[in-house]
Amino acid sequence: MNSRKQLTESAIFEKKVIRKLWENERWYYSVADVIGAISTLHFPDRYWKRMKHRNKDLRWIKKIFQTLDEKIISVDFAEKTSLRIIIALLSSESNPDFLKWLEDSDRELPMQKEDYYRESKVIFLESSERWFKYSLKLSGVNGPGSRRILKNGDLALFNGDPHQLFELRKNDDLNPSLNSLLLAAKSFVITVTEFLIEKRKIRGERDINQTYKSLNADIRKIIRPFKPEEMPLERKLVPLRCLR
Repeated sequence: MNSRKQLTESAIFEKKVIRKLWENERWYYSVADVIGAISTLHFPDRYWKRMKHRNKDLRWIKKIFQTLDEKIISVDFAEKTSLRIIIALLSSESNPDFLKWLEDSDRELPMQKEDYYRESKVIFLESSERWFKYSLKLSGVNGPGSRRILKNGDLALFNGDPHQLFELRKNDDLNPSLNSLLLAAKSFVITVTEFLIEKRKIRGERDINQTYKSLNADIRKIIRPFKPEEMPLERKLVPLRCLR
């Protein structure tokens, strides 16, 4: 099996995330994501599975990805023309808002050089956070405690809850939308925190939380006069490794 890197991007329609893939000089969109965005179905992936088996003439492509946490996932994508047919099968009513969004999204250019640079920082930060959680576990901090520490660090860095400041949903992943400076800053704080945990033998959620919060507050001071909460979010990147 040939393994190559394939970067998908995320687009937003009415606060719903739709993954899109650039291939063969055109955009392809996750069919299940589209169905979920324009309908009230609770399990759009199941609906799509039944639809594609009933309608053998539908055109779509399957991609197998490895996510950052090393899970293997399968995603079906379709280009604009095929999506119109799928939408018509989904409902007899037209959806002019989505069709306009689709036309606008289809005209967007794929990622530029600076996006790939930022993508590498997203990957590094996600990896750093995974190892940080493992280090915390060895220091006597359980899973919920690790999440609290990371959240409190963000509260110190952004001087408030970034999900509220940027009007994100509670479970939205903030990291893929941050600029390169903040991605590097968060990775640096994790690295320094891990160093201090080891050298100073810091143990327990309370003391580690205080160290991590303090370092995030220090980073906030270092990058003055810029304020993290005033730095606009950028195009959300979803790094995935395409297996086939």
